Formats: sequence, C-alpha cells, structure tokens
Amino acid sequence: MSVHAHRLAAVTRREPRSSPSGGAARALATLAVIALTALLVVVTLAGLWWLALAAAGFVLALAALGRTRMITVAMMLVFATSPVWKGIASSPSAPITPTDVLLILAILLLVPDLLQRRLPLPALYVAGVLVLLVTGVVSSTLSEVPSQALINVVQWMFALVVVPCAIVIWSPSLRMIDVLLWCFVGGQMISLGYGLVSGPTAGTNRYQGLSHHPNAFAEAALVSVAMLLYLWFRHRSLVARLVIVACGLAGAEAIALSGSRSAAVVLAALIVMVPFVERSAVSGFAVAIGGSLAVLGLMQVVGTDVAGSGNVIARLAGQGDAAAANEARSSALADSFEFIRAHPLLGNGYTDTILVLHDNFTEVFAAAGLIGFLGYVAAMYPLARPLFGTGPHRRLSYVVWVYLGLGVAIPSLWDRTLWVPIGLAMMAAVGSVRSTVPKRVPVGTVLDSGDHRGARVSSRNPTSRRDAARGLR
Repeated sequence: MSVHAHRLAAVTRREPRSSPSGGAARALATLAVIALTALLVVVTLAGLWWLALAAAGFVLALAALGRTRMITVAMMLVFATSPVWKGIASSPSAPITPTDVLLILAILLLVPDLLQRRLPLPALYVAGVLVLLVTGVVSSTLSEVPSQALINVVQWMFALVVVPCAIVIWSPSLRMIDVLLWCFVGGQMISLGYGLVSGPTAGTNRYQGLSHHPNAFAEAALVSVAMLLYLWFRHRSLVARLVIVACGLAGAEAIALSGSRSAAVVLAALIVMVPFVERSAVSGFAVAIGGSLAVLGLMQVVGTDVAGSGNVIARLAGQGDAAAANEARSSALADSFEFIRAHPLLGNGYTDTILVLHDNFTEVFAAAGLIGFLGYVAAMYPLARPLFGTGPHRRLSYVVWVYLGLGVAIPSLWDRTLWVPIGLAMMAAVGSVRSTVPKRVPVGTVLDSGDHRGARVSSRNPTSRRDAARGLR
C-alpha cells in the first residue's frame, strides 16, 4: 500500500460502533410494534384520537427515517424545546412536558445501544448518584407526603442520570454537537423574539418570552451564552463568529429584559472565568473584555425606557419587585435552616415544600440531609472539573458552572433547560475517565477538536501525537 493510501485510510478510519445482533433487534422491533399497536387501540377507545394520531405519525416516521435518524431528529427537537420546556407545556406544573416526551422517545430508541455498550461513568459520579438515590428514597418514604416526594425523586434521577447517560450512549459526533447547540440557541432566539413582540408580563414588567417565568427566560439565555463560548472556539470563519456575537448579545439582552439579578451576576462571573479557563492572554482576554463591554453597553441601551422598573439594572438598584423578591428569598433561607435542623443527616424528603426554597444546595441539604448533600457535591464535581482540563468537549462544561451558579438563587434542581445541555458535558467527564489511550496515533490522523482544529499528526511532531490521543478519548 502506498504512503498516500495508508494516510487516507488512517484519516478515515473510525472506531466501529457495536450494534445489536439481528435476533435481538428483531425481537425488540416485534415487541415495539405490539406495544405501539396496543397503545393505539387503547387511546382510540379512550377517545384520545390526537394521541393515537401522534403515535401513528411516530411509527410512520420511524419506518421512513429509520432508528438512527429518528434519534437524531428527536434529540434536535429536545434541544430546540429545552429553553421553553415548561412554557410550551399544557401547564407549568404539568408532570410531563413535550420536551420530556421527545426525550423518552429518543431513550426508547436507544435501548438496543444500551444493551450492547459499556458506559464508563466516573466513579465519583456513580457514588454520588447512589448516595442521592438511597437518601432520597429513604427520606422521601419517611416524609409527610411520601407519594409526592418519591415522584420528585424520580424526576430528579431522570435529570441527573437518565438524560446524561442517554446522550453518552448516543455519543454524537463533534459536528452533531454543534448542531444540537445551535438548535438550543435557535430555540432561545425564537423565545426572545416572541417576548419582544408580546411585551413584558403584567404587574412585574419583566419579560419571559415563551418561558413560564422571567427567571426561566434568563436561565435559558445564560445557557445559550455558555454554549456560544464553546461554539466560538469551534467556528473560525468571520461570518460564523459574527453570528455567535449577535446571538451572545441577544442572550445578554434577554437577561437584561428578564430582570433576573442572579443571571446577571452569573453572566459577569462567566465572563471573568474565560481568561482563566482558556489560559490564553490573547483569545481569553479578548473574549472576556469584548463580551463585558458589549453586555454593559447593551444593558444600558435596554434601560428603563424599554423594560421600565422590571429590567435587571433597575432591580439591582432595588426598584420594581426587588424588595419583595429579597424578602421571599430571606424567608425561604430561614425555612431551609429550620428543615436542616429538624433532620440534619437524612433530610425531610423531596416534598414540594422543600423544592421551593430558591436554592438548589439548601434544597438538597434539607431534602436528603448532610449525607445526600455530600453525594450531590460528589456527583457534580466530575461534571464541572473537565472545563479546566483538555479535550474536544471540555468547554461544554461551561453549562455545568452556569447550573452551579444559578443554583444559589434559582430553584432549578432538574430543569431540562440546564440538564439537557449538561448531558453533553457528561461526554467530557466520560472522556476524562477513559485512560486507555492509543500509544501510537497513526501518521496522517486529522485532529477534530476545538483546540487543534485541522492539525495533522506528523512523525516530527510528538506534541500533535499527544493531542490526537486526547482527542480520541
């Protein structure tokens, strides 16, 4: 084989994906057809014709697109609807939203992959999840409202475990990750456009777009800004970066119009983090300084003429409903300390009374006790740590830090707006676990990562060999 042919084979060689055996696949397909047929009959007899029509449409789409493409379409819709996951539901208090339905469909389609693949999760994450599960079940069973609390435990475990693991099992490519992030950003831009057209909410004079609450609107905007930091280093063309800057300014505008002071503080902290995370005096400080100046200028433009007393600058100055919000948070903090003192070790269970304390950390402490709180820290650490490491996925962990920052003031324990993107960050955590790296990377392998885009491994460049090994993790 010629040298050119050898290099071409090395570049195009991909790790084969395991697939279920023919017998297992046929068995699963047969069971799925029987279950869907039974479902169609039941919902039709019950008069839920629209649900039967939706199920029939899903079956037809699955037959036309195939399982792999159907998973991709479902995941794209999941990311596009995550910014407004409760806003598009029949009610903000609905237990299942359209985003959840799409997630469940994608997860069901991933079952054959789950049966065939090994999931190398970080040991600390697994230990933390087990602690949270045990303490949550025990404390919720002993709570005053066990049925309600156990349902909330299921919701919590679905976000913390099922969503990230499903995305890791699916294992989207770097290009597909870009598409998913743009779907999320696009969904948030649509929500912002709707908010600008419909105007602020009555009474508070704060904007919420298609979300169910102004804080949720700001939360989605902040997540989109964190995603754009990843996309900034993925796209090198001038047009792409201009689009990223425009979307970033739109995200800052959404935060300003929402009036969320917590989101504004976390946005400022995120901008300050960039130079330390990127470890580059040029790119890091350029993004940080340019971003901060643009955000401050935009917030001044928004001003009181646009959003009145409901914008973030006015609320930071104590105008509007800021005083009432401060009082509510102070009261919730006092209540959380009372709950913690009552049951400091195992907690009081994940009741609805606990889950409105305006702070994820005190909510977990009050619900699962000190033991559960330590499990929460253990589970989150492997997700947050990769941001300061290496690898093509590390910047996806910006979203984890957004979640931790917002969690101090906004109850968002299992919000899909945060946990769907965090599912992508799990890929960075899983990549840091895989220690079996090829000792020799084939000459000619093209790196496909945000840090070394387009670099080619050569026999004279040992550094590129190490970088390629990291990229293959």
